[in-house]
Amino acid sequence: EQAATELFGAIRTVASGKPYLAPSLSHFVFDDYVRIQRDGKSNSTPLAALTGREKEVFELVIRGLPNDTIAQTLTISRRTVETHRSRILHKLHAHSVADLMRFAARHGLLDA
Repeated sequence: EQAATELFGAIRTVASGKPYLAPSLSHFVFDDYVRIQRDGKSNSTPLAALTGREKEVFELVIRGLPNDTIAQTLTISRRTVETHRSRILHKLHAHSVADLMRFAARHGLLDA
């Protein structure tokens, strides 16, 4: 019932021409605001640190594809995929594929 109430409230807000932000997401906006004020940097493009190929590998990794399949898909060697994965983990401050999945979810990068 609480979800329905929140949904109707969101619909009313948007219908009145105002932006709506789910309460569960407000801390992301606040954290970004504080960081921008402090550092002058925005996280609006979370994958900006990755190369084009690393972004392709990242997308396939978060889809759950194994290295061999990624290598075949991108016509690169398995070792090259491993190198890209290692660099992606480093650049995104992640330690595992699970961390990458959390990163993707947090930034709205997962398909529904």
